[in-house]
Amino acid sequence: MNIGCPPSIERAMLDSGATVPPVPLEFVDKYKLTLRPHTDGRRIGTADNEGSIEILGWIDLAGYVGLCAVCSQITFIIISTGQIQRRGLGSNFLADQPNCQLYTNQGVLATVDQCTSSLFTKLC
Repeated sequence: MNIGCPPSIERAMLDSGATVPPVPLEFVDKYKLTLRPHTDGRRIGTADNEGSIEILGWIDLAGYVGLCAVCSQITFIIISTGQIQRRGLGSNFLADQPNCQLYTNQGVLATVDQCTSSLFTKLC
């Protein structure tokens, strides 16, 4: 296990339980992305049953990641494995292995190493 991989706004955690991928506001600012307003008041629920994160707006990263919620309360991107699968990128969390394989119908695209108990990959 590699402990020397601190999260940053350019790193993303793969999360098999996420439904909406949130990205930090700093990511939007750094890459000068267009923020579409969030108007309906929905929030992102967290693993803490009482917790939720405010959605400030939306960006579309296209490709396998797609539409993401922009939030000020997070420090790195969380990628929904369900969302990337619907867009053609599968994920295989290997049993007894500290990594995950990302694949398309063409074969394995990447193997993502485990970092500080979460699976992170360089997004940009």
